[in-house]
Amino acid sequence: MREFHRLAAAMDLHIQQLTAEGVHGAAIIERMVGDLPDLRQIWVGTLR
Repeated sequence: MREFHRLAAAMDLHIQQLTAEGVHGAAIIERMVGDLPDLRQIWVGTLR
């Protein structure tokens, strides 16, 4: 469970950084594509 929290915190920080850089809307999703494997791990409840 701790690993899921770490993954989520890292994604949240990434979103905050992008927002601070002025990235909004669909552009955030485009820039966050690399985080999809981690998001999937959280969603299905499994770790690599």
